[in-house]
Amino acid sequence: MAKVFDFRLQRVLNFRQSVERQKKVELSLAQRLQLQEKEKLNHLQSQKEKEINTTPPQSDAPDKLDLHLLKVRNDYLTQLTEKIKEQSGRVMQAEKVVEKKREILLNARKDKKVLEILKDRYVSEYKKMKSQEESRLESEIALRMMVQKER
Repeated sequence: MAKVFDFRLQRVLNFRQSVERQKKVELSLAQRLQLQEKEKLNHLQSQKEKEINTTPPQSDAPDKLDLHLLKVRNDYLTQLTEKIKEQSGRVMQAEKVVEKKREILLNARKDKKVLEILKDRYVSEYKKMKSQEESRLESEIALRMMVQKER
């Protein structure tokens, strides 16, 4: 009965493959969070642009500006600017997290790849050994048949 190839480190390889899958999921979640933070930032920026581009509120008299309404508008714009600054910080933090997760995933891939290369080498050596064993067996059979014919 022929012996089947058994990679001694298969459990370690399986573990590293599962770690890689887990790190892919973590990177995907971090990227999704980063996208959400960018969308929030874009929304705040568009709100600010919209407010800047609208005409300032006027009082009941067409030739007078209402200072109170201008102050409220200015306070709103200031508040939007602060929110944009805070959201920009969150976006930058999310980008750092994504980069860190990407780096961790790359390391997990490298760890897995090392074992895959090792397994490929072992498989190659095993096939070579089996081929040599089969050749030796065939030679032995041929030699025995030749000896039997001579008798």
